[in-house]
Amino acid sequence: FGSNPESEATYKAQNTYLEHLTRSDYGKFQQITNNVCDNCDLELVLPPIVLVGEESSGKSSTCARIVGYNLFPRNENICTRTPVKYQLTHLQEGDDFISINDTTFTFGTGVVQYINDWMNENVGPTGIGETELVVKVYSKSVPTITFIDLPGIVLFDEGTVQSEESTSISTVTTRIVEKYISHDETLIVAIVPA
Repeated sequence: FGSNPESEATYKAQNTYLEHLTRSDYGKFQQITNNVCDNCDLELVLPPIVLVGEESSGKSSTCARIVGYNLFPRNENICTRTPVKYQLTHLQEGDDFISINDTTFTFGTGVVQYINDWMNENVGPTGIGETELVVKVYSKSVPTITFIDLPGIVLFDEGTVQSEESTSISTVTTRIVEKYISHDETLIVAIVPA
């Protein structure tokens, strides 16, 4: 980092956060669950962590900070147009990579465009889709943790005319959130703009 104290402070903060999440009880259980599931046919699932909030509240930015890399295209409208499950796995050694739908990427090599294209193909008439995209991130700089980023809740359907209430953007985004938070064991992280 040379003599740049800001870069060094950012590096230390990132490592402190990474160590904290990796050593947390949830992180330890996630590592055990992953090891068991990788080595046998038993399916173990921890309570899901779900990020919810209004449109443009900062959910994807929060996800990007946890991952340490922005995996989504920036847009002045809705960025997350389908539910996205991030499965982060902390690597002790080896090269960092991202796996989506059996396609492997290195960081910065077309992954953002792939996600954008996938979302464009999997949205309904409102521009929101209910099919979940699974993004697996393997890196030495992430904790082992799984969480789900949902499309932002749209409260009003401004500028859109829908023929049926069931297909309005506010109805679709609310339905997605209700589906993901309906289980009693779900850990809900509500993101609000500060």
